[in-house]
Amino acid sequence: MSASDWGLTFETHAGTRWDLDDVAQQGGPDHLIDGYTTRCVAPRTTGAALRGELYYAPVVPRGAAVSCKVCRRQIRDGTTTRRGRWYVAREELDVVDAVAFGVYHEQGGIIAEATTILPVETVASVLGEWSEAAHPDYDEVTRPSWARVFDPGVVDHVQ
Repeated sequence: MSASDWGLTFETHAGTRWDLDDVAQQGGPDHLIDGYTTRCVAPRTTGAALRGELYYAPVVPRGAAVSCKVCRRQIRDGTTTRRGRWYVAREELDVVDAVAFGVYHEQGGIIAEATTILPVETVASVLGEWSEAAHPDYDEVTRPSWARVFDPGVVDHVQ
């Protein structure tokens, strides 16, 4: 599957897991929003292998605008491998209240232990440096590794 196919797969997964009201295809002012929460969601109730400092992140309230981000567990660059990274635009974080993060396995499938939903304030605390975007719709982006959110000691051992 392509990266955009995995994005749609994760949006469907997130919508089911957290009962999101899906607005991803509606464009207009909501074009950066993938859905709205229909109930309160605590990050730690998802079964995620969250890094310790994120375990007690605040609850995402009902009605929160959510963006969904997914990446591969590993990326192969020739003879080397590295952890996958999410693509996060600053403009998105200005519009949404929360971000749903996920990781998928190279052989297929969303890794259940590597999914969570976090309030945007918490997300901002784990992002890396901002850089100029090579995308016409965004000014600045960051590409954090999934290891900033999930414990690699758990995720790397999931088959």
